Amino acid sequence: MPSVLFVCTGNICRSPFAERYLAHLVARSGLTDWRVESAGIGALVGRPMDAGMRAELEARGGSADGFVARQVDFRMPTRFDVVVTMERRHRQWVLEDHPALHRRVVTLGQLADAVAQAGPETSTGDLVGLARVRRSPRAEEDIADPYRQGAAATHACARRIAGLLDTIAVRVLAP
Repeated sequence: MPSVLFVCTGNICRSPFAERYLAHLVARSGLTDWRVESAGIGALVGRPMDAGMRAELEARGGSADGFVARQVDFRMPTRFDVVVTMERRHRQWVLEDHPALHRRVVTLGQLADAVAQAGPETSTGDLVGLARVRRSPRAEEDIADPYRQGAAATHACARRIAGLLDTIAVRVLAP
C-alpha cells in the first residue's frame, strides 16, 4: 500500500489541498490501497481547511469533509513511503530530524519533475522509486503559501498544486 505524507506550514491550505486532491485522483482511478495524509511543521492544530482552499478543492471534485490540521510529530515521516513538501524549507525541516530519509523526502516540484522525466526503464507506478530519481530542489518550485493572501493567491496555489498532482497521477496511477 503506497503511503504519502504532504507537509506545509500550518496544514490548513497547501498540504491538506494536496492530500485531499490526490486522494480524489486515487479514488477516481479505482485504487483503494493508498494512504494519503498531511501535516504541518507549525500546524494550526484542530483547524479546518482554509475556506478558499476548500472551495478550490470542491470545484475540482475533492472533499475537505472531516479535515482537521495536525502537527508533524517526530515519528510521523518514518511511517510513510514518500514525504512530499511544499517548499524546500519544509523538506529541510523534516530532514534535520531524519537524515536517513533523504531519498524519500521531496518537494512537490521535484516529484513532478522526476515523473515527467522518467524514461521507459522507470516503473511509473512506483512512486517511491520515482521519488528517488530526482534532482536538487529549486527555489522557483516552492509553492507560495496563500494563507491570508486573497482569492487570487488561493486560486493560483490550488491550480499549481493540482497541475503538479495531475502530472504525477497520469504516470503513477495509470493502469
